[in-house]
Amino acid sequence: MRIMLRYSLLTVLFCACFSLSVIGQEAEESTESLLWEISKDGMKAPSYLFGTFHLLNNGFLETWPAVSRAFSTCDALIVETVIDSSELGMVMNASFMEDTLLTDLFDSSQYNLISDVFEETTGMSLSLFNDRKPIFVGVLLTLFENQQLLSNMDPYEGVPMDVYFAEEAKAAKRPLFSLESMKEQARLLYSQTSVSVQATELLALINDYDEANDLSEQLLNAYQSNDLNGLEELNEQDYDHWGNLDHLLEDRNEKWLIRIPEILEQQPTFIAVGALHLVGPTGLISGLRAAGYTVRPIPVK
Repeated sequence: MRIMLRYSLLTVLFCACFSLSVIGQEAEESTESLLWEISKDGMKAPSYLFGTFHLLNNGFLETWPAVSRAFSTCDALIVETVIDSSELGMVMNASFMEDTLLTDLFDSSQYNLISDVFEETTGMSLSLFNDRKPIFVGVLLTLFENQQLLSNMDPYEGVPMDVYFAEEAKAAKRPLFSLESMKEQARLLYSQTSVSVQATELLALINDYDEANDLSEQLLNAYQSNDLNGLEELNEQDYDHWGNLDHLLEDRNEKWLIRIPEILEQQPTFIAVGALHLVGPTGLISGLRAAGYTVRPIPVK
């Protein structure tokens, strides 16, 4: 689970390279929602927190009309990162190894196993990426598997929902805030762990490949069911042998919870971040409540 979450987050960077009264109507206080209203004494209007699924296109949001209504009432937008074409080359460069090849990191049987799965999944030879970091190979696998999974669903038009929100904010000339630069995300995701650790994790992914693909489907199904509790349960599954994810979730949330309140105090703001950032005792919902905000779930339909 944890190594798949790591690859799911990295996939976002890889893809980058290549009415108010209705919203606020009373509802049963359930945690089964990915849309949350944020309020506090002194705020003129509420802000909203929405958990995204990075690879789902914005056409999916037509099934959750309350999300678009909430977005339309806000004067500003917060996203994880804003795509900057000038930084795309730097992001891709960060995926290369300097003095090591994949063939140096694995014995022949391990490399052949990875190569077979990679070619079967992507249709490409692993030798084309021999100078890339193992985590890059993992995210390519994850990307192709998720594309296959999504292709089996009803197609949704548009662009990835995070990109959609940013484009809409820019078109409407609304203030647009990013919590991280692409450079920061590239460093976090490509360079936080050594290539030897990445190699171990890639091999773990390959050895548990069917289970990992199962997990991807479970995450997508939970998301489409607006099941935040289900996402949290999947997140809490004990796969510690696949590595620590604190730097991708908890540590980032802690930094974001310093930045987000500063923006909320200025104007009603729509926050669109990956759904797994919302959940758990170190998630954004708990963090905003600890900061004195009232955060309550809103039905998405």
